[in-house]
Amino acid sequence: MVITNNTSLILELWRLRCLRSSRLFYVASERFGAREKILTLGNLMSSILVLFISLGHSLVNLNGNQVSFAIALASAIVVITSASQYFLGYGKNATEYGDAGARYAAMNRVIERLTAATPDESDIETVQKQLDELGKTTTVLPRGIWKRATPLNQQIEKLENELFAKIHTA
Repeated sequence: MVITNNTSLILELWRLRCLRSSRLFYVASERFGAREKILTLGNLMSSILVLFISLGHSLVNLNGNQVSFAIALASAIVVITSASQYFLGYGKNATEYGDAGARYAAMNRVIERLTAATPDESDIETVQKQLDELGKTTTVLPRGIWKRATPLNQQIEKLENELFAKIHTA
């Protein structure tokens, strides 16, 4: 197969989509990682508070009701942050999004290397199959992250329009 202008456009479009996906998955990973750290910090601080109140109430001369209330409140915070960490799964999400970002970055490098060479039909089919599989196996990004306006989105839209015009005028 001879590389055509359409093939070059398709490869560039795929490359930009991989680059965008990689960046957005890394953003998602950072966001969920930060949320996990906040919950962990809240859990740690409230656990330490329970410990200090339990062991140190005699030093502060708090009456029994005050100590009981403070321990109950701090314990409730421990339970809430622990349950939130478990049910929200921010740490797991951060890892999954980071892994997906790395896979898209690797796919971007494959396409970059391919465009520097002279790809044949089997190369294009291989890339397409790998991209299809990558799309099937990655976690869906949250809508708020996906909708982020970036210059990449504009470049991708321009290439999509150019390719659409070429295909439909041929």
